[in-house]
Order: sequence, then structure tokens, then C-alpha cells
Amino acid sequence: MPVSEAKKKANAKWNASKDNIMIRPDKETGAAIREAAASTQRSVTQYILDAVDAYRSGGNSLPLDYAAIKAHAEKTGETVPAFVERAVSGQIERDNTLLKMGLKVVK
Repeated sequence: MPVSEAKKKANAKWNASKDNIMIRPDKETGAAIREAAASTQRSVTQYILDAVDAYRSGGNSLPLDYAAIKAHAEKTGETVPAFVERAVSGQIERDNTLLKMGLKVVK
């Protein structure tokens, strides 16, 4: 089915509002980027944009082992975001319990 003129116009308007940046990594680096993006269940574009945002805000200071996170999420049958959400929520609950008891939260 041919694309309507309205659709072509809408596409052109959307494309005009976006920048286009092309990178050409070697095959091995490209595969590593795709694998890393997939392990966090993000598109390659979103993964790269998130990495740029993290770099601009001082970098990722969390020493996260993404392979271990993915492996554990698979063991529990969860998606990576669901596992991370559960892990963080659980830690927040534990910290709040300690704080209510007047105890110090240990790093």
C-alpha cells in the first residue's frame, strides 16, 4: 500500500525535529554495544543516549556488574528492570526499617 501524502508530511516534520548522528564502530565493538543494550532491555539508541547522559552528569559512579544482574534476573524469571526495581525497593524498605529503629544505614 502506498504511503499517503499526510503520512509523508508527518514523517518529514518528525525527521526535521531530530538530529541524525551516525557512528561506525568495528564489528566487535558494535556487537558489544548491541549486547550491552539488550542486557538492559533498551534499544541501542536509548542505551547510547543514557550513556551520554550519565557521562554528562559525572558518569556512572555505581560499580554495577550488568552480566551478573542479567544472569540473576534470568534465574528468577524476571526482566532486568523488574529485578532491579525489586532489589531497590527491598533495600529501601530495609533502610527505612533501620532508620525507624534509630540505627545507622551502613554503606
